[in-house]
This record gives sequence, structure tokens and C-alpha cells, in this order.
Amino acid sequence: MSYLKSIQNNTNPVTVDSEIIYELVVSLKTTTKELILKAHTLYIKDTSIQKSTDEETITACIYGKLKTLVDLEQYCTIEVVAEPRQYEHIHTTGILNPKTAKRLDLYFTHFSSVQTRKFRFIVEAKVLCQKNIGTRNANDLQNKYVTKNGMGRFINGDFKHEGFMLGYLLNGTEKIMIDDLNKIILNQYTSNHTIENLQRGYVSKYSIDGKTTELYHILVNLN
Repeated sequence: MSYLKSIQNNTNPVTVDSEIIYELVVSLKTTTKELILKAHTLYIKDTSIQKSTDEETITACIYGKLKTLVDLEQYCTIEVVAEPRQYEHIHTTGILNPKTAKRLDLYFTHFSSVQTRKFRFIVEAKVLCQKNIGTRNANDLQNKYVTKNGMGRFINGDFKHEGFMLGYLLNGTEKIMIDDLNKIILNQYTSNHTIENLQRGYVSKYSIDGKTTELYHILVNLN
């Protein structure tokens, strides 16, 4: 029996088996990844767009293509927002200025019939290169991907939802880049956080409230 059928046949209105939820989340992450890759392809093929090496500009263009895709019937249960702030209790009660709240690059919401739940995923985007390009230093960009303003936002608990690292690869190859990132990860964190090449793609692990969580990594080639 498929996990979706298992959910529909679940007789407990309060609890759905954790394994079923896990499989559903994997499925939703796969759909999100599919959307991002389709948006990247549309971006690359669009000759009317002036291509950039700036992360924020690339993300804005990818977002434009995502908005077109989520309007399609097959993705009608998905919403995507660009650059929202992550407000916490300290911001909504006036303790801290709301302008200090962290911004998310992309924020996906999947509306599910499972206990009328919403599944939310955060995307943190970073520019990457294997060799220096112009004034950009390859090692600096790779470190930014891994450390506190990249993967660290998930690992250190800054982000409150699961999600993705999205790497815009300006030059080099995907495999070598993953190897380079893993060297930095081993130096910065532990072997538990390294990126693995699994059947569903590149995945690393971290903990949210003591629960092991998967962080998906998507590298798209802008060469």
C-alpha cells in the first residue's frame, strides 16, 4: 500500500504514523526539488534575461520562473514566496525590532490533506565556484555555503523548518564541488554533517530539537 493510500485509510484522526509522515515529507521535498530544477532550466533557456553572477539577482529570476510553474494545475497545492522574514516571538511582541528578523531566500508551503497540515520548506541560496572568477574567491564562497550564513542556519537552529541548500555553480563540476564542500564541513562540523550522494540526490543530516533531519542540496550549473 502506498503511503498516500495509508494516510487516507488511517482511522486515527489525531495521529498519522511517523514513517508515513516521513515518506510524505520526502515526496514533497522531491516535488520541491523538481520545481527548482524546472525553474532553473526555464531561467537558462530564457534569452530575454540578462544572466548574472549575483546570488540575489539569480534567485529573483528563479523565483519568477517558480511563480509561473506553481500556477500550473499539477502544482496548485504549492505556494512559493521570495525573501520573507522569519518572525519569532521576540519580534512579534516588540522585544526586538522586526527588521532584525532573518530573511529567507525562498519559502515553500505545501498544503496537504493529512490532518489539514501545511508542510513548509526553506531554501538558502549561495553562489559557488571551483576556481576564482573575477573578484570572487572560490574558497570564500564555499565557506559561506557551509558556515553560519549557509548550512549553519539549519544546523545551528536559526531556521525553524526543514529545507534545501541551493548552490549556483558558476564553474567547475558538481562532484568535485561536493568533495570540496565536504572537506570544509569536516573542518567546521563533524562527519555526521557531510553531504552524501543518495538515490534521491545530495543529502546531509542535522538535528532539530534532537530529531535527525535531512537537508537536501541542489547544485545547478550556470556555466
